[in-house]
Amino acid sequence: MAFEYLLESHKNANNGTTKDPQPSNDLFCLNCGSTSVNLHPKQGAKKYTADCRTCGHQTHINYCWNCSTKLFKHGYYWDYHKTSVWSSFDIHCPNCGMAFADKP
Repeated sequence: MAFEYLLESHKNANNGTTKDPQPSNDLFCLNCGSTSVNLHPKQGAKKYTADCRTCGHQTHINYCWNCSTKLFKHGYYWDYHKTSVWSSFDIHCPNCGMAFADKP
C-alpha cells in the first residue's frame, strides 16, 4: 500500500448523499516528496488531478464504483495497484478488489 491510504483518516468517498474523493490530508508528491502540490477538480465529475509544482508528477484521485474507497492513481510507472487487463488506469480497489471492468 502507498502512503495515501495510510494517511487518509477518511478513506471512503461517501459524503452524505454525494461522493467526493477529495483528500482529507495535505498532499505530497510520491515521486520527489515535495509538498508543493496543486489539486484540480475535473470538470463535470467528482475526480481530481494533483500536479506537483516541483517535478510535474500527476496523481489522479477517483473512487471505487463498488465500495466508494478513494483511489490514488499515479500512472504507468508508479502504479502499485493490481491493474485491469484493459487499462493500467483501471485499477483494482485495495478495499474490495473490484475494477471498473468488473462493473455489471
